[in-house]
Parts: sequence; structure tokens; C-alpha cells
Amino acid sequence: MSNDTQNGYPQILNPGEPFAYIPAESGHQLHNFQYVAAATTGMFVWELCNDLSSLHMLFFTSRPTIPATVYLISRISTLLYNVFSLQFLVVGGNCAALYVGVGIFWVFASSCTAMLFFLRVRAIYRDNNLVIGFFALLWLFVVGGSVTIPVVLSGNPNRVGHLLPNNSFCVDRGSFPGYAGSAMIIPAIYDTLVFIAISYRLFPPQEISQDMTRKARASLFFTGQGYPRFTKALLQQGQQYYLISVAANIFSLTFYFAPVVPQPYHVMVTLIHINIINSMACSVYRDVKFGRISERSMASTNVRSTGNRFPIRATPRIHGQVFVNVEVTTVCDESSGSTSRSTKAELPRTSIEPETELYGQK
Repeated sequence: MSNDTQNGYPQILNPGEPFAYIPAESGHQLHNFQYVAAATTGMFVWELCNDLSSLHMLFFTSRPTIPATVYLISRISTLLYNVFSLQFLVVGGNCAALYVGVGIFWVFASSCTAMLFFLRVRAIYRDNNLVIGFFALLWLFVVGGSVTIPVVLSGNPNRVGHLLPNNSFCVDRGSFPGYAGSAMIIPAIYDTLVFIAISYRLFPPQEISQDMTRKARASLFFTGQGYPRFTKALLQQGQQYYLISVAANIFSLTFYFAPVVPQPYHVMVTLIHINIINSMACSVYRDVKFGRISERSMASTNVRSTGNRFPIRATPRIHGQVFVNVEVTTVCDESSGSTSRSTKAELPRTSIEPETELYGQK
């Protein structure tokens, strides 16, 4: 070998620069990956700092619950997934151990994010054990699919390493097998079915007219026009989560299976994906938990007017037991014995806290 080459590469002005030992295109791809990792980590840390007040209310102002614990684990595991990925891509260290850590925290972040919506389905379908069991099984499939990531990452420790010994960030020299795509395919199916199940349960049959066309019914279902305000707000947030999660899953799967997409981008999109999904799921949980959806709907029903007041015991999430009075207004025409019009019987806005059972809490 001539003196003008070193380890198969031409001599360079800065031999301590790792990017000098790889083609320019590969270096550009790795640079983009590093920038994305730094940006997503910074954005998540900023969001988590804004979430500290919510965490304080969940664990110090009130008694911690199982959904709150799942929420906390999902936040911490997503944060650690970001931190380990950034350490792997920018700083370096023990590359094999860092990569296994990335896979493990992916499992926790993905599973706990999906668990938040299983708890939501369980609360809404609390009287239907078949639906609850079906979604519990689906959640186990989500966990199983996410486990494929650490299995792949830990299966061949030699696939990761430094460009320069002990002097650079880590790189992944391997490729992902096809079955690893289940870590994104199964959650996409799960998210879709959760949305459909919740939408079906919340869709009020009282709002549907018999002479409505199929197009009008579809428009009512997807836009929420005519819904009670709480149901409309809750469904629209679920719709938002559904649309964003499906788009993120399609985007990630497209990048994973497209042969023209460079290898570094296969992993990069999963970093973006888990941050978006976790952020949306936790936003829905916080909005419902802390009553940022101010109006609560009650199903419209035809009842006979009594004019009487009666006590109802309510158990809010934080402030203990209270007593509220509800007055049922005129709904039925006594003289004719037939229903003349329907009205909604509602609790006063300030009389009760957000629904205690919305996430299956006691």
C-alpha cells in the first residue's frame, strides 16, 4: 500500500474526523439523523417541562392511580428512548449496550402509550367484557410486536460500532428484517380499532334522523356536527389522534419497506413516530383527566316531568364526596300522554369534577 493511503482511504487533512472516512452521501444522511434526534429530544424535554404541573397534580395533589402510573411510565420511557438514541448517534460510548437500551425503552414507550387507550376503551365498554377482552388481546399483540425491536438490536452485537475506535459516535451497519415491521404495523391496526370502538360507543343515536342519507350520516359521524359538546370534543380529539397516528404509521412503514430509502432513515422515522404518538395519547389523557373539556354530555332521554329535586352522590377525582341536586325539566306532554319534545337533563357545570371512571379509575 502506498504512503498516500491509509486503511484503504486516501490521506486526509483531519484524520480525527469520523465523517472523513465515509462517503459524502452517507455522511449527509447521518448528519440529518443526528439533527432529527437532537430536535425531537429537545422538543420532548420542552413538552415534559410544561407537563410538570400535571404530574404534580397526578401524584401529589391526588392519590396516584393505575392510569396515572401508566401515563408516567410512558413519558419517562419515551424520554429515555430519545436520550439513548441521541447518545448513540452523537456522543457514542458502549454502542451495543446503548442500542439494546434503545430497544428496551421502545417497548415500554409503545406499550404504555397503547395501554392508555386500552384503559379508555375499558372504561367506555365497562359493561361489555367481550370488547374489553378483545382489546386486551390486541394490546398484548402490540407488546409482542414492539419486542421484535430489542430482539433484532441485541441479536448481533457486531452490527454496531464506532467509525473510529473510542473516538466517535456509534453507527449501525446492519439491516432490519421484515418481521421487525410488526412493531409499527400492529400499533397502526390497534389505533384504528380503538378509534372505531370509541366512536361507535359515543355516537348518539338520538342525533340520527331516519330520513338522513348515508352521506349525511357519514358527515355527522366524522365531523361531530350535532353531538353533545362533551362527546363532540372528546371524539374530535380521538379523531385527531387517530388521523395523526395512522399518518405517522403509514409514513414510518413507507420508509421502512421502501428499498430506495437509505438505511439511517429507517430508524430515524421511528424516533419521530414514537414522539408524535406519545404526545397525542398523553394530551388526550390530560385533557380528559383535568377537565379541560368543560362540558359533559348526558344521553338525551324522554322522562316524565316531576318538578322534584333529589340528591345524587358524586365522587370526583380529587376533592372527595359532594352532594349535588339535579332538576328534571319538562320533557313529556302530560295532557296527551305522548312525547312532545326532548330535552337533556344535565348536571350543573360546577357541581361535579371530570368523569372519575373515564380511564377506569376507582
